[in-house]
Amino acid sequence: MINCSKMKINGCSGFYITILFQSYAFVEAAHAQYSNGRLFIPERKSFSPFLPRAAIMVFKRFVEIGRVAFVAFGPYEGKLVAIVDVIDQNRALVDGPCTGVKRQALPFKCLQLTDYVIKVPHSARQKYVRRAWEKAEINKKWEESSWAKKIEARKKRATMSDFDRYKVMTAKKMRNKIIKHEGISFSWSDELQGCFGNSNIGQSIIISSASPPGVIGIGDSTETTKEHT
Repeated sequence: MINCSKMKINGCSGFYITILFQSYAFVEAAHAQYSNGRLFIPERKSFSPFLPRAAIMVFKRFVEIGRVAFVAFGPYEGKLVAIVDVIDQNRALVDGPCTGVKRQALPFKCLQLTDYVIKVPHSARQKYVRRAWEKAEINKKWEESSWAKKIEARKKRATMSDFDRYKVMTAKKMRNKIIKHEGISFSWSDELQGCFGNSNIGQSIIISSASPPGVIGIGDSTETTKEHT
């Protein structure tokens, strides 16, 4: 039984209404019985109006001391830095002793947070940041990540000539034909590495001798497809 405050409504003398204030985020309509200035509400089990999945943290990358970030644009575009201090809501003090970035303030809008975090204290000196960076092997982990591989592939694609793009298109057609006829798995990255690795675009893509009829390898200077008749 809950005592509630009364409020008189204008134009309705002798009629009173009770107001119940709840701490929930929603208002639930309920039938109640009013008698002698008291509001009787049937007992019910307490419950949370929120779903359990709402308590699950969606974001896993936060701006924190030691968080490694990728510089998306600016004079240090493409390099990694570590956050050593948060200046305000728009800027952070970063340091990249192993990537050639001097300690400076950078805006958050040009930083992209990664999954890597190094253990350094607040406003740590450069030698401590370098030691923690090398201990965590950030450069090695970054080179093995799919993020870095996509960036490297994008750079190679941007420097390709028309003839290089034609070679890639022809090789892809041959790959798709092999997969279609034989149903085998094909490692396209390995073939591209053999073809365009070490800036040697003229290297040939080797196709195994198990290729179906009508498919041959790609030469050093020409790419032809012959069909057996």
